[in-house]
Amino acid sequence: MNALDNATELITSRLKALEFTYATMSSYSPTASEVAVKGIFRMVALFDDFAYSVVKLSSYPFTPQHMPPMDLLLQDMK
Repeated sequence: MNALDNATELITSRLKALEFTYATMSSYSPTASEVAVKGIFRMVALFDDFAYSVVKLSSYPFTPQHMPPMDLLLQDMK
């Protein structure tokens, strides 16, 4: 696996987690859905930065450990 494959796998797993989070939270309340949408926009911004890093440092071995945990990202949205 190269760095681009690792990045693609990481992004896919994060998007699946966000999709599940949004589906779960939106069933509770509109406010929870709003928080989930903010999280999606935050993740898109991180992916832009991450994609730039992959292109710039394509030989670097990106792994899921290089992304902040979801609970830290959720704290940023509060």
